[in-house]
Amino acid sequence: MATRSTPLPDLSGATTFADLKRLIKEAGLLDRQPTYYALKITITFAMLGLSIALLFVFDHFLLHMLNAAFMAFVFVQFGLLAHDAAHVGIFRKPRQNYLTFLVFGNLIVGLDLAYWLDNHNAHHAHPNETEHDPNVNFPLLAFSEDQAAKLTGVLRELVKVQAYYFYLLQTLVAFAVMADGFRVSLTKQARYPFWQPTLLVVHHVIHIGLVVIALGPGLAVPFLLVQYVLMGIYLAMVFAPNHKGMPILDEPVEITFMHQQIMTARNVYGNPVNDFVFGGLNYQIEHHLFPPMPRNQLRHAQPIIKAFCAQNGIPYEETSAYKSYWEVLLSLDEISQFLRRVDRENRSTA
Repeated sequence: MATRSTPLPDLSGATTFADLKRLIKEAGLLDRQPTYYALKITITFAMLGLSIALLFVFDHFLLHMLNAAFMAFVFVQFGLLAHDAAHVGIFRKPRQNYLTFLVFGNLIVGLDLAYWLDNHNAHHAHPNETEHDPNVNFPLLAFSEDQAAKLTGVLRELVKVQAYYFYLLQTLVAFAVMADGFRVSLTKQARYPFWQPTLLVVHHVIHIGLVVIALGPGLAVPFLLVQYVLMGIYLAMVFAPNHKGMPILDEPVEITFMHQQIMTARNVYGNPVNDFVFGGLNYQIEHHLFPPMPRNQLRHAQPIIKAFCAQNGIPYEETSAYKSYWEVLLSLDEISQFLRRVDRENRSTA
């Protein structure tokens, strides 16, 4: 298995994605990692057990709110495991991974398999394409000048200040994802039409019921609100840096799969803390090039892919977490400034 200290493979003559994939496979970086995932899953279940136990141990409002934050963190960690399973990154066979998603996603988190596969697969196939990527299509946001120019009325006025409410808007993400997931689980898109909605219902009955039993209705409401709000913020902290502020494709362009995956993605520097918190998605370029790659192998693939990009003159974006969040806001503000400028010019010529 490759490590950071392992010499890079011979990159001479490597110019295509097929060449890069061959190097990655030869390094063993696409091999399943059962020991890693067994440990990761055990740790995540232990954190969930601790959070549930604290529901019955704590007797102070502030401590319960801190536990709500902890439970939000644990739920997103399970969501990241479900994400790995959806990419067939844990087991060799797709069915085993999808059943794993049903447990981690539908049952534990309340995140539906069909909803995730539909949205996330579209994103991976068409990153930052405004016509096809659901991650750059939100009613209250514009990620390109073309998107902004098409807006009218109240939405147009809101987008002029979108950088100020972008992260605030993320507080609603968990609610929206769960609601949309339940809707999709009842459609023909569902891979397991009985189990998907059933497990979502079981999730909410157990989750809400457990919190109400432990805390009573009076404390359960703020606990659940804090948990879901922080889940949305955490999800935004993980996913927003990956592509927001990177090139947006409003129209079809002549670009290869490999170039699009690399040039529309941004990495956040890897270290033990970031790797844990981001669930490996701080290696976004590596993940987009090789979605089934086990999480713990992404950091080992990075030196190979960075060297390949440097050799072939392909831009490779990597920055700190803080700077990535700031770059997201700057890119949103640039769109707002464009819209304000256009409207000023229209008024002056009217």
